Amino acid sequence: MPNSLANIEAFLRQKRIALVGASHDPKDFSRVVMRELLELGYDVVPVNPKAGTIEGRASYPRLTDLPEPVGGALVMVPAAASEAVVRDAAAARVPRVWLHRGGGPGSSTPEAVRAAHDLDLALVDGECPLMFVGRARVHRIHGAMRRLNERYPRAAPAPRVPWPAVAALALLQIVVGLGAVVSAALMLVDPTGSTLGLDVAQLTSSPFGSFLLPALVLLVVIGVGHLTGLALTATRRAGAPRAAILLGALLMVWILAQLLWLRDTSALQTISFVIGASEVALGLLVHRLRWPRPTFVVRVSPTST
Repeated sequence: MPNSLANIEAFLRQKRIALVGASHDPKDFSRVVMRELLELGYDVVPVNPKAGTIEGRASYPRLTDLPEPVGGALVMVPAAASEAVVRDAAAARVPRVWLHRGGGPGSSTPEAVRAAHDLDLALVDGECPLMFVGRARVHRIHGAMRRLNERYPRAAPAPRVPWPAVAALALLQIVVGLGAVVSAALMLVDPTGSTLGLDVAQLTSSPFGSFLLPALVLLVVIGVGHLTGLALTATRRAGAPRAAILLGALLMVWILAQLLWLRDTSALQTISFVIGASEVALGLLVHRLRWPRPTFVVRVSPTST
């Protein structure tokens, strides 16, 4: 079964991890991995049957010998020993296991994978962690090659947003956006508002002497704002739901300000307020369901276990 980025990210969020198979040979690849993880801020505990000291840190013969718990175990032992390490992890109550594999077979075996599933351990099977958090160019190239041949782990697909909700949101945004731009343009040409059947006398209770400043607010905040929101919705950008919520709220505030200053109501204002409320509701719905998200590279900082 392919690895999910959710499992990989959960493992990499652990601050304290054990590296089982850390070698006493400083040129061994396990030492490269350990040094890079240490540089990234991880608290790496080496595990080696001969114990001793590795990278200046005390090493322990087995996971069951660790004096303090770890959030995960990165397994870099020969394939024949990996199943036993997985069982040690379960005995030591290590909740996550990563069976390392680079260019060769690595530590992943059917027996080790089956044991991890049987013991209910969160498993990452056969990847190299440096492909996800490594800073060296070679690791980034490795990840790029995996993406090209479609072997890179994928994010779990998010629930798809029903297309009627997206279409309704886009329709509201285009109607409000274009309507606001046209109305604002007419008021900018004639700040008295007579072109739209308005009267400057209606602004007596407001801080404005003409419709010039309200027209600018209408143009930029409501008009351009909604057309920008439309572009985000149409291209399914991650920020589209939040933009819709904000724009709907701004439209409602705009209508309430009109009612406060003009002291007059019209069917258009009522409709506009309902549209704003609908935009907020649709934005909340879409935000809850989320847009489908593409595959991404994990970039996380270790946190406390």
